[in-house]
Amino acid sequence: MTIADFNREKGAITIVFAEVGKTTKERGTLEAGDTILDFVGPLGRPSHIEKFGRVVCVGGGVGVAPVFPITRALKETGNEIISIIGGRSKELLFWADERVDGT
Repeated sequence: MTIADFNREKGAITIVFAEVGKTTKERGTLEAGDTILDFVGPLGRPSHIEKFGRVVCVGGGVGVAPVFPITRALKETGNEIISIIGGRSKELLFWADERVDGT
């Protein structure tokens, strides 16, 4: 389960996961606006964001999810972004048309 996006103003997050086990299959029945009793995250160290110039952001499978907010932050900092995403199959690929610049 990965935090893929957030909206501070609405106090909302988007999570992405593959429905492979009992718990993730149960989570898959939730709809927008449903709640989860407890949720902790993100954990770990934040990504280092600064103006590097040209940045290549790569994600595969559900790994596309955590790359999205990092890519957006890098873009907002003034970087030129090149994105590469992949998955086991076309059917499992998501957010291929999503853009961090809102166009």
